[in-house]
Amino acid sequence: MRTELNNNATLLLKDGNVAHVNNIIGSGGQGFVYSVTVDGEEYALKWYKQNPGNVFYENLQKNAEDGAPSSSFLWPKAVTKVRYGSFGYIMPLKPEGYYEFSQYRLAKVRFSSFRAILNAAIELCEAFRLLHAKGLSFQDLNDGGFFIHPDTGHLLICDCDNVFPHGESSGVLGKARYIAPEIVLGKNMPNSYSDRFSMTVILFMLFCIDHPFEGMNVVRYPCMTEEIERRLFGEQLCFMYDDADTRNRPVRGIHSNAITMWNLLPDVLKDSFKLEFAKAKLDAPETRMTEMQWIDVFTGIRDSLVECPLCGDESFFRRIGVVCINRNCRGTSTAEMWMETESRSIPLFNNNILRMGKSDAVTGRVALKPGGNNILLVQNLTTHDWRVITPSNKSVTVAPRGFFPVKDGMKVELTDNESTITYTITH
Repeated sequence: MRTELNNNATLLLKDGNVAHVNNIIGSGGQGFVYSVTVDGEEYALKWYKQNPGNVFYENLQKNAEDGAPSSSFLWPKAVTKVRYGSFGYIMPLKPEGYYEFSQYRLAKVRFSSFRAILNAAIELCEAFRLLHAKGLSFQDLNDGGFFIHPDTGHLLICDCDNVFPHGESSGVLGKARYIAPEIVLGKNMPNSYSDRFSMTVILFMLFCIDHPFEGMNVVRYPCMTEEIERRLFGEQLCFMYDDADTRNRPVRGIHSNAITMWNLLPDVLKDSFKLEFAKAKLDAPETRMTEMQWIDVFTGIRDSLVECPLCGDESFFRRIGVVCINRNCRGTSTAEMWMETESRSIPLFNNNILRMGKSDAVTGRVALKPGGNNILLVQNLTTHDWRVITPSNKSVTVAPRGFFPVKDGMKVELTDNESTITYTITH
């Protein structure tokens, strides 16, 4: 069977178009990746070294016809007809400015801000929320499966060809060290619950730039065998910051990223990782946090991420005040007024930028009223009117670019993606 394609080869697609092969741009275990042109547009083509079979082919074709769950997936657009004993599929090319996650792990690329990391985490969770809502599971999420923009945190997930319905197997178990323990031990086949485990591993790595289970237990074995790997990542899986088991703690000089970053994380995020990687959760896949629960955690953290009023660096603002995480500043600040919902708290202080919707888009800013005895104003920076209800129950419309004075007991209603969010201003 022929494995590689020649430049200038032509392939018929199932949708009737023709793909013209330009040149090879990469290769992996399953196949080769080429630049191709279809109807004047450039795409990437993944061509399988060995034919994965009819079930895989038909599932891939169905996914291409159904379309991507979200724009975060570099999803199959069309499948080729079988040729040279194999086949492939076309997908969008990775845009410029995006880098494989493994390059962040090796410090070849760095995020420009903590906000960008939060945005990447939220996008990853939202993409998998929409994927699972369609009854599908990814089955092979690992550190080589996506690209991230370092400035925005926008994320693109590739290798989407192993996506199958929940409970059905693509024949791929996943990449070692990212596979859920129940898969390692042969108790289950990959599904949406095992996706959530792999996703949580990636989330930890996004923030700590180290693997959550590769502490002292792994360092003890300079030569990793299949038997040792099965034990450490299956039978005896232990989170490096497990409160009940300290044997797998990160090692100074080896896991410097994890040690440094863990100490900077907000308690709510550390507690979430501890809960999700506790033995009780590891043994009960169906109890793992949903994507929406993770999104609530990350949006809450993003609400508390502000520019330090003293040095301008990123810091986490809490009710008890903030100590700047910039070691050269370490200044303290407090906020007397907050905008809150049941799950979100946004501090109000002069010059703070507000992101009150579900996205990371700027929705408002806080300013001091000129000559107003430290009276805070909030400006509407959206394109929609806001409805403000005063403590005396009077309704006021705040037009785009307009301001309203901050008063305890006020309610602010704004529209975000056709839904209304109501904030209450409190001390």
